[in-house]
Order: sequence, then structure tokens, then C-alpha cells
Amino acid sequence: MAFAMPAAQLSLMADALDYPGANWPAVLAACRAAAAPGSELAAFVAAVADLPLGRLQELYTAAFDLQPDLSLNAGHHVFGEDYARSLLLVRLKEMFAARAFEPENRELPDHACLLLRFLARGEDTPEMRELAEDCLAPAVARLGERLEAAHHPYRHLARAIAAALPPPGAPVPRPAENLLPVLG
Repeated sequence: MAFAMPAAQLSLMADALDYPGANWPAVLAACRAAAAPGSELAAFVAAVADLPLGRLQELYTAAFDLQPDLSLNAGHHVFGEDYARSLLLVRLKEMFAARAFEPENRELPDHACLLLRFLARGEDTPEMRELAEDCLAPAVARLGERLEAAHHPYRHLARAIAAALPPPGAPVPRPAENLLPVLG
């Protein structure tokens, strides 16, 4: 797959974007080790490194769990709560099953962390490129804009993820005539 970052980096981004739990110190250390000086990942590490875990969890929950416009569900950003998002969720479950991808958590299939881990498997197929370009990339771009407006520390991580993905494809017309046939 033609991503700017290797699969291990995409997995690291997924870990960093996931809820900061007991493994957060190890995730933060891995981010610090992977971050090039002056990179968005380095800016993210600098923004969160001194925050106590409880405070970071509060920031995370207040943003990603309580504000719909900051949802980590990519389909929400691309399709809203349109029927097309429901079709996307079903298709993603089918794609996961066909590739023996079994998410460890109970998030919806369009959750950005799951999609990053799924894409990190490195399959170079038109279906996977479309998923990255027409679903995850525009969702992360929108999320990054909204985090930037809120001056949220995760804005740096969103920009790092966006840089790791191919640029978003052409805007997806509602109700997603471009994306769903490719994923179908």
C-alpha cells in the first residue's frame, strides 16, 4: 500500500489514538522513539508528555466520546448519520471477516483505530486504497481541522496520521456512490 509510513508506524498511530489506558507510558515511549524532530508526532508527544494519565483520559473522553463532531468513527465524518454509513459498517465487517481481522475492542468497524490497524496489514488492493483514500483520510482530515480549532493536543496526532495516509480522494457524493460500490 502506498502509505507514507510503514505498517508499524500505522499501528503505532492507532495505539496513540486509542483511549490512553494502562499501556499509555509504553505507547508514549514508542511515539517518542519514532518521532522525528520537528514532526507532528514529536509535537503530539510534547503536548501530552507532562499530562497525568487521568487528565489525558479526561481530555480524550471530553473530545472523542462526548462531542459528535470529534467522533473517531470515520463513517460519521464522511457520511454523517446517513444510511450510507450503515452500509459502510456492514461492508467493513465483511471485509474484516474475509481477511480474518478480529478487532480486540468493541468499537464500531469504522473507528479510526480499527481502520488504521486494518490498513497496517499492508494489503495493496484497490479496495484497501479506496478505504484509505475515500474514508479514513478525509475523516482524519476533518477531525484534524476540528481538533485544531479546539486547540486540542490530539490535533498533532491527527496531522501525523493524515501525513501517513494517501491524500483524500475526490469528495464522496452523498449517499456515497463512489465508495460503497468499491467496498461492495
